[in-house]
Order: sequence, then C-alpha cells, then structure tokens
Amino acid sequence: MPAPRPSRPARLSGAGWLGLALLLVALAGLACRSEPPLPTLFPAPRFALTDQRGQAFGSAELGEREALANFVYTSCTDTCPLLSTTMGQIQDQLRADGLFGTKVMLLSFSLDPGRDTAPVLAAYGERFGADRGGWKMLTGDTETLAQLAQDFKLGRPIPLAPTAQNPVINLAHSNRFVLVDGAGQVRATYPGESLDVAEVIRDVRRLVR
Repeated sequence: MPAPRPSRPARLSGAGWLGLALLLVALAGLACRSEPPLPTLFPAPRFALTDQRGQAFGSAELGEREALANFVYTSCTDTCPLLSTTMGQIQDQLRADGLFGTKVMLLSFSLDPGRDTAPVLAAYGERFGADRGGWKMLTGDTETLAQLAQDFKLGRPIPLAPTAQNPVINLAHSNRFVLVDGAGQVRATYPGESLDVAEVIRDVRRLVR
C-alpha cells in the first residue's frame, strides 16, 4: 500500500490575501483608537529668561519642540532634589530614545532667582547630571518667575518660616511637572513626588511629530 503523500499547506488566494490585509489594517486602527489623544488644557505662558550658561533662553528658542517643565530652587533640601532626580531619569530615557534636545527640552524654573544665579544653577545641574544642551535651568526676575508659576496654573510660591532643613529660604510650591507640546499648549500635568517616568515618556512619544 503506497505511503500517504504529505499534505501541503493551504495557500491563500488573491481574495484571501486581500481579506487578511484588510483585517490587519482594521486591527491597527483599533489599536490606535484605543489610546485617545492627550487633551489640550490651556496655552503655556510665554517667557524670556536666562539659563545656567548665562545665555538668554525663552519660548522662542523652544521652536516646535515639546517641553517638560517644573519649578525648583537650589537651596531646597526636601522636595526639589527628588524632582530633579526624577527629571534626570527622564533625561536619560529621552536620550536613549534619541529625543532629548532635538524633539524635547527639559525646563527647571527657579523660584528663588535672587540667589539662583546662572553659576549657582550650573552647579546645581551638575549634581543631577543635567545636560545643558537639553535641560535648561532658568532664572530671571523674582516676580516674573512667581507669575510664570501662576500662569502655568501651579500657584505662586508661598514664603514660610525658615526651618532647620531649609534655613536660608523656605518656599511652599507645587511639585507638579507640566508637559507642553510643540504648538505651545499644555497637554498634561503630573504629580512630582509620585511621577511615573514611563507614563511621561509614553505621553511624550504620542506628541512627537
């Protein structure tokens, strides 16, 4: 009795290939629709300040790049080091993705600009590995910075009595991060003390053009 001939895998007809292609397109469309776009919250305030190199830097220099911003001051010893450490982690991930400086800028605005001069900010940035090409630490006039925090809807800093932990100046201020798109619109805010770096990176990728 002859041995059975091995069966051949079924081949798709032209119509079958077309159906498969349409199915894949439909599945891709569902995947895209499953993640809605980030909301547009409000226009980001414009600014013109000085960075840690002593050079002018403002909204105009951002161009169409995204920006992730927060507010700190260098003599702060509790919340601000945590926020700056987190910003450093985001910097590392953006660099690994090829987005740092080219598509996305990091901005740390000083809330104590009277003391946080450009050299002071440069030294502070070195503590956290800040790459000055893509992570700007910004100073300027005290009132301008306070108003900027308010215009980002984070509230103005509130002076408190000095403490043993913050003996020079003690400011109550928001720890939130703000994500601004390339069109100058605020698209998300994040709690600084519990920020999920992976979530921020996902949101950044959704906005990158």
